[in-house]
Amino acid sequence: MTNDLQNRFNLHNKGKVESTKKLKPFILIYYETLINKYDAVKREKFLKTGWGKDWIKRTLENYLKS
Repeated sequence: MTNDLQNRFNLHNKGKVESTKKLKPFILIYYETLINKYDAVKREKFLKTGWGKDWIKRTLENYLKS
């Protein structure tokens, strides 16, 4: 979750985020915009669960096959 997606994405690609440092480079293929911070936190927590990861795989199925 971030208020500045471009900056956060750049930090990941520059290796400045410890948890993703070894996984770069990244390509942004999907993002969601939510106005309410509470809703954004709930959504991020869901997407990190098994059900959320399954939702991502189903939603981006055609892109991920490429």
